[in-house]
Amino acid sequence: MSIASRLTALVTVSALVLVLLCCVIVTHRDYTNRRDAVLLRAASAAVAEPGLVVDLRFERLPQLELISENVLITASPIKRVRVFSSAGKLLHQSAKPWASADSAPALATLRVGAAPLDQAIAQFTADSRPPEVPAALAFLPEEEIVLSVPVVSQVDPLQEGLSSASFARALLEPTTVTSLFVVGYVEIAISRASLLAETLPTLLACTGLGLLLVLSLWLLARSTTGRITRPLGELARLADDVAAGRRVEPLPVTGSGEVRHITEILNGIIAGMGRYKKAIDVDRKMLNLKVDRRDEELSKQRQELDKAKEKVSATEERLRHLAYFDMLTGLPNRRLFSEQLSLLLRLAIRNGERLALVVLDVDHFKRINDSLGTEGGDLLLREVALRLEKSIRSSDVAHRSNEKEGLMDLSRMGGDEFAVVLNKLDNEAAAKQVASRIL
Repeated sequence: MSIASRLTALVTVSALVLVLLCCVIVTHRDYTNRRDAVLLRAASAAVAEPGLVVDLRFERLPQLELISENVLITASPIKRVRVFSSAGKLLHQSAKPWASADSAPALATLRVGAAPLDQAIAQFTADSRPPEVPAALAFLPEEEIVLSVPVVSQVDPLQEGLSSASFARALLEPTTVTSLFVVGYVEIAISRASLLAETLPTLLACTGLGLLLVLSLWLLARSTTGRITRPLGELARLADDVAAGRRVEPLPVTGSGEVRHITEILNGIIAGMGRYKKAIDVDRKMLNLKVDRRDEELSKQRQELDKAKEKVSATEERLRHLAYFDMLTGLPNRRLFSEQLSLLLRLAIRNGERLALVVLDVDHFKRINDSLGTEGGDLLLREVALRLEKSIRSSDVAHRSNEKEGLMDLSRMGGDEFAVVLNKLDNEAAAKQVASRIL
C-alpha cells in the first residue's frame, strides 16, 4: 500500500468518524428539542384550561374528557392523556386508537421520588407501537415518555362548602400567595418511536451532507497526496532499480527541497556502485583464472592418484594370490587350505554334517623329477591337478584363483602332495566312492 493511499485512507476514516459523531450529536439534540417542545406544549395546553381546577375538584367527567381530547391532539407523538384527582384516583383517560391504556403505570409509580408540586418525567416499556413508524426503526423496542403535571390552586380543595364561585373569586381577586394546593394531576404519555420517526429526516439529511463532505475530502486528499507523493514514488522505484543493479546512469536532478536532496544522494550511490561493480568484475576475473588453474592442478593430481590406486590394488591382488594360491597349478596352497578346512569343520559340526579329507601324492615323483628335470615335473603336477579337478563331481568343484570365493575342495599341500575335502556326505561309502573315482 503506497503512502498516498495510506494518507487518503487516514483522511477518509477520520472524516467518517467526525461525520458520524456530528450526526449523532445533531440527531440527539433534535430528538431532545422535539421531546421537550411536545411536553411543554402539551403541559401548557392542559394547565391553561381555565376550568380545569373546578372540573377536577367536582369531578366533571364530560369537561375532563373534552380537555383530555384537546391535549391529545396537540402533537402527533402524544399517545395517551390521563387525569387523576389529588388522591390518585383515575378520573378520565384518552388515548390514540393504536395505544393501549390497560398497561399504563399507576400515578404513584410515575411520581416516585417527586414532590407533590413538581413535574415528574419517567420512561417505561410500552406494548403498542404507532403504525406510522418506518420499518427502519422496527428493531428498536417501543418505549413511552410519561410526564405528570400537577394542577394547583390557591384554594384548599378539601374545605367544606366550596363552590365554583370560590375558585372563580380566587382567580378574579388574587391576593398574596402564601400556599398552593394540588387539585389533581394530568399525565401525558409520548411515544418514543414517533419522536424518533420525526427525527429520522434530520438524521438522513445530516448523513447525506456528511457523505458528500467525506466524498469531497476523499477527492481532495487523493489529489493532494498524489501530487505530493508522486515524486517520492518515482524516487522509490528508481532506488529499487539501483539496488537491483538495473540502473547505473545518474538520475536527472528535478524538483526542489527534499526531492532534489534525495536525488543527489541516489546519484552518489549510483557512482559508488559503478566503481564497486568495476572492482568486483576485475576481482571475479582474477578469481576465475585462479579457480581454472587450481582445477587443472587438482585434475592432474586426481589422475595420478587414480593410477597410484590401480597400482596398489594390482599389487594387493598379486600379493594375495601369492599368499593363498600355488603358482604352478593355480590351486589353493597349504595356508588357504588350512583356513578353509577349519571353516568347513566348524560348519560341519554346527550343521551335523559329514566331512571327509582325501590326501594323495604322486608315486615316484622324485624319480620323474630327476630323470625329466624340474620342467617335466612341473608339467606332470599341472596335469595331475587338471585331472583331479575333472574327476570331482560338480558339487565338489575345485575353486581356482580366478573363480568366486567359496570353499576350497582341492588344494596342493606342497611338492607332489594334494588334498581334497569332501563335504556334505551321506555316509562313509560315498567318500570311498569319490576316492575310487579320483584314483
